[in-house]
Amino acid sequence: MNKIFTIIILAGLGLGAFVVYSLVAPYYFSLNSAEEVELRIHEFVNESRNKSGAVALEFDPNLAKIARAHSQDMIERNFYSHVNPDGLDPTARAEKAGYNCYKDFGIYAEEGLGENIALPGSRWITPEDLAFDTVTLWYNSQEHRENMNERNYKIEGIGVAFTDGGKAYITQNLC
Repeated sequence: MNKIFTIIILAGLGLGAFVVYSLVAPYYFSLNSAEEVELRIHEFVNESRNKSGAVALEFDPNLAKIARAHSQDMIERNFYSHVNPDGLDPTARAEKAGYNCYKDFGIYAEEGLGENIALPGSRWITPEDLAFDTVTLWYNSQEHRENMNERNYKIEGIGVAFTDGGKAYITQNLC
């Protein structure tokens, strides 16, 4: 009887530790690992692009800064959209930050950014989980997958921001 009681207590302690970890992990990672999540998302995106036959994207820290600002803005002003409350779309936000995306294809040129956003929730435990969940969301949406794997894009910036409750807002800007 004492062995069963001991096993039950140890199992309860293990479950309790897991529950505490699950509640604390998002706060820990939000303070320490946003950049790690951003780089891991970048790696997962390039894995997707490789499977689709597109070349790998280069990570652009300046574009990541713009993406991070949009993720934080969505939290602070309580919206979830490619267009912010001021009416600025991804290209306008980038231009306002002094970043111009111009792609020259010889015969023609394109101006402007592509963008994917994600709100994967707060059920993740590790930065790896969050990165995987984000890219899976994009991959499972035809429009987001096509945007992520668009062959004309050469660079990207990923921006992750967290609410006080541990919910992640994620922006991918593509040029």
